[in-house]
Amino acid sequence: MDNIEAKARSAAAKFGFARTYADTDEMLRGEKPDACVVCTPEGLNASVAIKLMRAGIPLLMEKPMGVTLEEAREVVRVAAETKARVMMSMNRRYDPQVRAALDWMAGRPARYIRATMARVNRKEPGFLRDTGVHIVDAVCMLGGNPVRHSGRHYFSGDCAWAQVMIDFENGAHATVDLMPTTGMHAETIELFGNNYKVEIHASDSGWGWRAWAGGKLEREEKSGADFDEFLAVSSRDETMAFIENLIHDRPLYPQPAEVLSSTEVCHLAAGNATLANTQLVIS
Repeated sequence: MDNIEAKARSAAAKFGFARTYADTDEMLRGEKPDACVVCTPEGLNASVAIKLMRAGIPLLMEKPMGVTLEEAREVVRVAAETKARVMMSMNRRYDPQVRAALDWMAGRPARYIRATMARVNRKEPGFLRDTGVHIVDAVCMLGGNPVRHSGRHYFSGDCAWAQVMIDFENGAHATVDLMPTTGMHAETIELFGNNYKVEIHASDSGWGWRAWAGGKLEREEKSGADFDEFLAVSSRDETMAFIENLIHDRPLYPQPAEVLSSTEVCHLAAGNATLANTQLVIS
């Protein structure tokens, strides 16, 4: 289904779909999908997802969960009310480097996390909220339950960059820099703990991770020059997890409630020039 009918017909011809739709209600009248992927223009994500939840259709929901905090919280509320099977698209949680680093850490807590997201000419108003949420969510997954955050905007030319500081329930802290106009695509996450450091990185030229303990480099993995960007950003692994968990009737992960805190952080960072000691509501 695509609200631009010509695109729907083109996709059907390319991939062999029997029918096309340009309207969600029309599709639901004519079909009973086993599952849906909600990847709509940002202003429609929440309303389409809620419609599918109320129809009892499992879904993988692309970010943003809502263009306002009210929309995002309504998605969480309806998911709980309907007991719908909903998975949020936060593919850094399925990143092979992140998972390998977590395996190496073997439960050792991070005391401080430093992360950066750099992009090229991303001046759209929703960048901090809609794209920044990927790395903020990864940091929140790695750090634990966030309980408060503060932050600030600063400007590079005519574009706002943001720095967010997060405090976690377990006493850990994090700093996240969101820089949409640096001239390169790159993400880095560094985790510091008792007698160890882990660094995870991805950029236009490749990806990898390294781990140090006791002053020695213990692990290092990196891609070759011919790396597959689709695999590197974990979109395939995330989608396969959605399908396999549905087939085997396993819980979907992450669910809307599990990413609400990182969504709140990004909404507040995008909507306020100055953020000071904002207390987050943790459900």
